[in-house]
Amino acid sequence: MPRLYKHGQVINGYTIKRDDFYNTGAMAKAYAAEASDGKKVFFKQYASPSIRVPWYRAYIDYQEELKRRIEANAELNEFCYDMLDFFEEKRCYHQVFGWCEAPDISKILEKVRAGKGPNFKQRCILARRLMGSMTTLHKANIIHADLKPENLLAIKDDSIAAGYKLVLIDMDYSVLSDKKAPWHDDPDTGYVGSPNYYSPEHLRKEVPLPASDVFTCSLILHDLLGAGHPYESEELDDYRDKALNFGAPKPRLEGEIKDAATTELVADYLQACLNPDPAKRPTAEALRDALNGKAPPLEGGRSGSKPRPERTRSEPEPTRPEPEPEPEPVVVSSLILEGPTGGSITVKIKTTVGKSVVGQFGEDAQFWSEPQFTLDRTGTDWKVTHDSNAQNETILNGKAVTGTQPVKNGDQLAVGNEAKSIVKLPLKVSIG
Repeated sequence: MPRLYKHGQVINGYTIKRDDFYNTGAMAKAYAAEASDGKKVFFKQYASPSIRVPWYRAYIDYQEELKRRIEANAELNEFCYDMLDFFEEKRCYHQVFGWCEAPDISKILEKVRAGKGPNFKQRCILARRLMGSMTTLHKANIIHADLKPENLLAIKDDSIAAGYKLVLIDMDYSVLSDKKAPWHDDPDTGYVGSPNYYSPEHLRKEVPLPASDVFTCSLILHDLLGAGHPYESEELDDYRDKALNFGAPKPRLEGEIKDAATTELVADYLQACLNPDPAKRPTAEALRDALNGKAPPLEGGRSGSKPRPERTRSEPEPTRPEPEPEPEPVVVSSLILEGPTGGSITVKIKTTVGKSVVGQFGEDAQFWSEPQFTLDRTGTDWKVTHDSNAQNETILNGKAVTGTQPVKNGDQLAVGNEAKSIVKLPLKVSIG
């Protein structure tokens, strides 16, 4: 990994503002920075690609082509972050992007679970905007290839009905569907993706396709529209088994999209988008049309097979096989945090809990950090993980949480100091 830049250090005319923002990942270090015109920018210092790899120059050309395609399309410009600058400094590749001060979709989902996020109608609009952006992206022969809620920024905009507009970020390892990726033959790099959002193509070590984005979009929309992520798992092998064996039931959406028929249509499409065979998934455009109530019903049901040709009168009636049983609905365990003076928060999937979430319970929310801890489940079992950056301890039944610990029905979660017997804003846990 390249040497860390200091706060105030100037690199190629950009002043590093590390104290404002800094993050390190597998491919690059990211900073807030200030451009020469005073504008705040997102500054990335890459460990990969290294200038030593044989595909380094081809990667730069690939990024320039990606930038050209985005900037040449006014609609795509609306959905993608600004790619401002590329340069090489101190034998290291850098990129600079427009700064977006906005929560990502994972944060929006946390607000929804706490009853403070966009309502179902607004989330339907966000779903349409996501699939509209993917339709435009794919028509430009661009595959995002690393979609997840954290790579979808929700920028507040009260002038539109959804209340937010979406912006795609982290496209530095996106794939051009009509041009082989420079890193294709490098076994040490591979195609970038994210746990719990890998497409079957990622899992099979294949080249991502437009259908790979559609698969991941369906996972995101399952969450956004209230059905919950059908494959979320702590173990990659468990996720792989579900994703490659079509383990998702038809989702039950939280509300009605236009009317009952459209709601049923969207549920059918969302399930079909998780088919392990990319050829049997609907396109991004087809899913967008389904969300608008304008797509035809799917033929052949879940399998994606085409209807059989009609029999002639001379043919005998074939023996009809017994229909395959519908998959059992996924058992979902909910965790409820009940406030000391009323009110509650319901959690169904992995959720980060902090000051903004518990603020509804009273003034003692000031002692909580943002974030304070994370709640997650495996099957019907729940656990809590203390955030190491939190100012105060996470207290479970009077004891400080160290690392990750199981949470059970009737437990009490709070913040405070175990040694001093301080407990602030205790929340009762109910699991069912």
